[in-house]
Amino acid sequence: MSLRQRLSGWDGRRKEVPLSVCADFQDDPCFAPQLISLCAEPDCADAATWCLKHLYEGGARFDLKTLAGSVIEAPGWAAKLHVLQILVAADEPGEPSQLEILVKQTIASKRPMLRAWGYSGADLLARHAPNYEAWARSVLKEARSTESAGSIKARLKRCRF
Repeated sequence: MSLRQRLSGWDGRRKEVPLSVCADFQDDPCFAPQLISLCAEPDCADAATWCLKHLYEGGARFDLKTLAGSVIEAPGWAAKLHVLQILVAADEPGEPSQLEILVKQTIASKRPMLRAWGYSGADLLARHAPNYEAWARSVLKEARSTESAGSIKARLKRCRF
């Protein structure tokens, strides 16, 4: 069964599927680039980003330049969350214009956890791309005065802007 077939069958709940994919492919040097390309596939995005996050947390490093852009069109929220978590942990914004789009999508979400990570993405963007600093300050200031969810308040405390 191909990587795409295995990822597309994931229900988003049981970790066994993406964990077994990671175990089977982790030694393949093309694994991370293949996952990044599969992030753009609606039926694979959640599982592919879950695998990338798992690999990153395990010490693997890969090119983050196009990661944010790969999930902009993803229909679900999980892939966007995973990518923001990777980028913030790596302290690497990738392509700033792509991250800006992803951040704007996520801070407009109804899901507090996704908004929380979106605010962290805005802070990341401002720290690495000075032309976004004023925008990020404004977004984060507004969030601090209007957001009430605990997950958001906790993430905002970590923001430098």
